Amino acid sequence: MAASPLYAPHAVAFLVEKLGASQLDTKLQVLRTLLVCAQAYGPAAMESQLDSVWAAVRGEVMTGKEAAAVDAALHFLSELVRALAAEASAVSAWDGSQAAPAPPRALLR
Repeated sequence: MAASPLYAPHAVAFLVEKLGASQLDTKLQVLRTLLVCAQAYGPAAMESQLDSVWAAVRGEVMTGKEAAAVDAALHFLSELVRALAAEASAVSAWDGSQAAPAPPRALLR
């Protein structure tokens, strides 16, 4: 699922839908998978998906009944922002006078 940014529209939509599941294990696995995908896809591929991701995760944080799911959603948001900001800052820091920045580690896995 995280092999290529070309999967982003379909994979993220599928995972956002699955986040609405009632089972705790499913929610936790979806949040872990979403994070791996977002790290692999990067900001450009995730940009069009962020509204739906935000709405689903926000709903889990605000109305979630299971503390583990709320904690996992907050952790997901924190790591998502960190991953997307790190890649964005690496790209914006590049002024063209040196070699292009290396791709994020998540893309090399």
